[in-house]
Amino acid sequence: MRKKYAVIILFILLWGSVLSGCKTDIENQLKLNENVESTSFLTTELGQNHSTPKITQKTPTLHPDPRTSSVEKDEPTFTNDTSSSIETELISPLEGIKLEELTEIVSNPFSYAGDGKDDGHHGTDFSFYQYKSFEKIENLPVLSITSGRVSSVIHNRPPYGNMVMVETPLSSLPDFLRNHLLHFLPESEIPFQTNLSCPAFQSEENSQISDPFSLYILYAHLYSPRELRIDSLVLSGNPIGAVGNSGSSGNPHLHLEFRIGPSDHSFEEMAHYDNTASQNEISNYCLWRVSGLFYQVDPMEIIKYYLQNR
Repeated sequence: MRKKYAVIILFILLWGSVLSGCKTDIENQLKLNENVESTSFLTTELGQNHSTPKITQKTPTLHPDPRTSSVEKDEPTFTNDTSSSIETELISPLEGIKLEELTEIVSNPFSYAGDGKDDGHHGTDFSFYQYKSFEKIENLPVLSITSGRVSSVIHNRPPYGNMVMVETPLSSLPDFLRNHLLHFLPESEIPFQTNLSCPAFQSEENSQISDPFSLYILYAHLYSPRELRIDSLVLSGNPIGAVGNSGSSGNPHLHLEFRIGPSDHSFEEMAHYDNTASQNEISNYCLWRVSGLFYQVDPMEIIKYYLQNR
């Protein structure tokens, strides 16, 4: 009887051990499944939350960099900017003298003699022997009135002597000034008839120019022009030379001419009233002075209008 009970007890113990092992395996499997599900969930979440970064590119617009003068290095300097255009403001052409003060030092005003005539006075002269704290005007720095492209640099040729010309598209000027300048375009047939010794003019239209007219400003009789090249860029206020007495001049002064003409034109050389002047120099002088393609306007009238309406 005792042997029977002993067998039963041994069987119960063995069966309990088997059941305990099965439970452990089941628990381990459940934990493994939980870990697998957890890993799968994290992978799915990461996959759903991950997105490729979007790269937005902007095409930069090139403009002269106001922080770096292109005059010094004689090279155009640009900066990336998203602005669509730059509006230039007028400043005084003489360092230390305000735009409003120019009327006080006009020594020879503008005088229009008629279409195709080279007499009269096509610009305005500024000079003084003593003005405020200035003892003389000679060697006073000459500044560019507007921002623009250098369209001519002449070294000591008659009648302008040392001369620099800067072109500013009308679209770069304030609206009120641009509209005012357009009123000065001539109604007469161009080119004008002239008695000045000139080659035959050939008028050509450039249909590819989006802005057909520009304001050209000529600075003459300079002591010495800066080392500039045609097509280099200057900003308003940049020095372009100094007041001198070169060319057909009787005393140190700045001769200033304003003209409205076809955009993107350059005068690589220019001279007249001299036996050494070449035909190309004479042709350019006539084109500028009497053809009517570059129509003269009174610099002081434009400056006064600007001051009244800015």
